[in-house]
Amino acid sequence: MQPLSLPGRIHRLQVEGISQPVYLYRDDESGFAISGAKRRKLSGVIQWLRSENARKVAVIGSLHSNQVLAAAQLLTEEGFQLQLVLKSGHHQGPGNAFLTELIVPRSQWTMLDSSAWKMVEQIAGDWAAVQSEKTLVLPEGAECEAAFHGVKGLATDLQQAIEAEELNIGRIYLDSGTGLTAAGVMWGADWGNT
Repeated sequence: MQPLSLPGRIHRLQVEGISQPVYLYRDDESGFAISGAKRRKLSGVIQWLRSENARKVAVIGSLHSNQVLAAAQLLTEEGFQLQLVLKSGHHQGPGNAFLTELIVPRSQWTMLDSSAWKMVEQIAGDWAAVQSEKTLVLPEGAECEAAFHGVKGLATDLQQAIEAEELNIGRIYLDSGTGLTAAGVMWGADWGNT
């Protein structure tokens, strides 16, 4: 699988009390609403779904999840039919659930309470197994090998941006909720001892 290339800019931050320069790679500018690691992860997922000739996807996540909203938008745009398998929450207000419903109607949602949530993968897998068209399951947070391949491109884009700016970087910190993005960058990096 080819990792998605989303070249970004490096932004120097002025941080009071820190003598060394601090830079921020603006992966968040790679798209509107869905950008950075989520877009990269889902690019890998889309390649995987296509390679498997899938037509439908069971997307696992929480009712107000940013990942579910991103998957709903991108997978729908790519022509996949979705069934959302969602953990109901105590979140007040419509939030991402409202936006997700604009993309995927509630008739394509399976809501699970916390007691049923421990069986979520089995429930999604059972639904996928009875579909007439090839159907795959996207785990919560898109934590799967295909997403891992998708985020590898961040390493290349980051390396190219650092080289273009001729920067000497001592440390790199990544915002990575599940650790998948950080692992993908480390796997995709070819920086030797630098």
